[in-house]
Amino acid sequence: DARTKKWRAAEARALAAEARASFAGRQVGAEMRVLFEQPLPDGRGLGHAESHVLVAAAASDGGSLENAIGLVRGESIDPGAPDRLGGRLLAVDPAPAAPEQLAIGQ
Repeated sequence: DARTKKWRAAEARALAAEARASFAGRQVGAEMRVLFEQPLPDGRGLGHAESHVLVAAAASDGGSLENAIGLVRGESIDPGAPDRLGGRLLAVDPAPAAPEQLAIGQ
């Protein structure tokens, strides 16, 4: 019945959230490459690591990390989201050259 379906769906969502939080917790202390996709309201960048865990980190210069790939050390579970790591940005990959900057034949 509909009530049982809703209960089972809620249980499945809770189990999935618990699994994501547990996985994120196991990433604390690890270094990972992160594709930063959007800014957070607090100024940090939010993105996904190669392991698919969500990671939030701030640029050392306070600038935007949007669309950047960075090397991050996971330092703690983010207080605002139990399935997200708070990390320290160690390095940022250089941005690829724009197509108009590439010489033909190189």
